[in-house]
Amino acid sequence: MIKNRLFAAVAAAMMTIGSLAIIAPPAESEAYNLILFEGFDGSWDSGWHVTDHNTDSGDDYWGVSSHKKLVGTGSAWCAQNGSSSVNAQPNSDNHYYDQDMQAVMQITLPDASGYQSVTLGFYYWAETGTIALNDYLEVRVWNGWFWQHLWKQPEVDTGGSWDLVVLDIPLNSVWLSFSFVSDDSVGAGPYEGVYVDGVSVYGLDDTPPTSSIADLDDYYSSEMVYIIYTAVDRGGSGVEHVELYYRKHGSANYEMYTTLDNPNGTWTDGMIPFNCSLAAGFGGYDFYTLAEDVTANREVPTVVPQASTMFDAAAPSTEALVVGGSLPDGWINGSISIELSASDDLSGVFQTLCCVDSGTWEEYDSAINISSDGEHAITFYSEDNAGNKEGVKAVEFAIDTALPVAGLSPSEDTTAFIEPTVEFSWESTDELSGIDYCLFRIDDRAFEFLSESNGMIEAIHLQNGEHTATLRAYDCAGNYVEVSYDFSVDLGAEVETETDIELLGWTAAIAVLLIAIAALVLLVLSHRKRPS
Repeated sequence: MIKNRLFAAVAAAMMTIGSLAIIAPPAESEAYNLILFEGFDGSWDSGWHVTDHNTDSGDDYWGVSSHKKLVGTGSAWCAQNGSSSVNAQPNSDNHYYDQDMQAVMQITLPDASGYQSVTLGFYYWAETGTIALNDYLEVRVWNGWFWQHLWKQPEVDTGGSWDLVVLDIPLNSVWLSFSFVSDDSVGAGPYEGVYVDGVSVYGLDDTPPTSSIADLDDYYSSEMVYIIYTAVDRGGSGVEHVELYYRKHGSANYEMYTTLDNPNGTWTDGMIPFNCSLAAGFGGYDFYTLAEDVTANREVPTVVPQASTMFDAAAPSTEALVVGGSLPDGWINGSISIELSASDDLSGVFQTLCCVDSGTWEEYDSAINISSDGEHAITFYSEDNAGNKEGVKAVEFAIDTALPVAGLSPSEDTTAFIEPTVEFSWESTDELSGIDYCLFRIDDRAFEFLSESNGMIEAIHLQNGEHTATLRAYDCAGNYVEVSYDFSVDLGAEVETETDIELLGWTAAIAVLLIAIAALVLLVLSHRKRPS
């Protein structure tokens, strides 16, 4: 019943819009897929092969005729090509088929092995005599081994109308053949024979297709990857398109992937250019595809993702940390231990490589310990699992554990001085970091800052007794050395007497001055007491 309604709908559509159109099945039969249609309008499909298997009365075979038609401009007539053996006129002029004919037209059928069933429908008009059914149309199929008979014209004519024939075709059919046979009798004719129109072959496909995604790499360092998919329709009609669905890691909902060039999200060429910037940005993704066949059967969405990957175009970041301290700025006076710490927010750190001074690059696995004197440079970088590499970074520092060398001596080669001022010379050197500054003092006095590494300095206001001059020389790494020079000062008695006399002279002068001032004050007061 469905098949009859199907081909009745085909005929109605043909009468409405013309047989050149591809006829879609009605809604109740949408699982049927039109796999072959021929309306014989104009130049018919080049896949048709026509011949006359009985040439006793000459070649007479099928061709397109406009004399009779269901709709459109023509139909296939069994004797369009050839001439009558009775009156020697072309068949197409008198519309009369010849005797001793076996006109065959056949066409290769598409592979129908995947369909549940295949149905042939066609319309025919017949007038083949009124005595016996010796002239007739028959339909056969070739299954690869032999010709299988499907149908034979049941009546000598169709009463001047077009009759519909609906037949099941075996799924292994390779060729479809329409054959018109006539015997050697002329009969009471002339008769026109058989016309065929609206040949349609439909396959029933109610099985959803399946699809899958080829394996993806775990990580990609760009924003785009070509997702390769395969899709198979075991129902027979063929895959019409595939849709791609994605979700970002941490999200429960899948979304269809679309682009400006493909807003419907339907893909057909086996490859989908997925750009994460058009989806949810960089990060981890799950994917699955969903296929739909020509008859609108849709694949059931999967619960488990078909493929997963991570998009990460950002390089990792590596930091250098001094164990128990901070990175040095310049020279230091001890060993140093540096740890490298790398991080990557998306794909994760794959490896960190480092190089000490001019050595080879090695994978970092533990703290780097440096204790030798001299200038050093630790270069390093990290690579993430997506293959992104950060730029090379470097930590530069220098170690100087050796003490500087310093010397301190007076300008006179002696340790006993009779003057309150003594002049000293100093010098200091450091082979690695160099002298930063020096400090100088006498005894417990405050240190005096010396910006130079060598020079002269005076110690003044020295008293009698033992004294110590001290020099500290600091290098740029903070190492210092301290040297001292012990000496004595003896200013002598003569110097002391003169000093005492000088002090007594000053005291007497001050006393005389005070007496003079007092006398002056008394004189002034006495004048004020006299009457005027």
